[in-house]
Amino acid sequence: MQQHNSNPPIQAPVTSQERWDADLLQPERAWWQEGWQATAAPAKETTAKLIPIVTTVPTIDAIELAQTYIHRWPAQENVIKDYLLPLGLDTNHGFAKVAVENSEVARQRMHLQQRLSSMNWIIGRTR
Repeated sequence: MQQHNSNPPIQAPVTSQERWDADLLQPERAWWQEGWQATAAPAKETTAKLIPIVTTVPTIDAIELAQTYIHRWPAQENVIKDYLLPLGLDTNHGFAKVAVENSEVARQRMHLQQRLSSMNWIIGRTR
């Protein structure tokens, strides 16, 4: 036996303050219209953080200590990257904010270029 409930559930009306897009102007909400483009959310304000660095050296220049600490991360990353390479888990990203060359791909590229040049030499010799 089926029972039909003719009374729909009562829901409170959604106000514009409760909407997820309440901070957008009305034209910016029309994502279904042609030509609509998403806008980036504003960046969060960041503040610099002081990081305590502990050392066993009795006296050291603060700038030298900071530079040593900053250099430590890329140096450690290379060791870890060399460890992960044979496992196939190598990714190319660097703490030093510079592009990191994938040494395995560079090695393979060099090997293939050497093979190509030797093949070209053989082809040139047979003509």
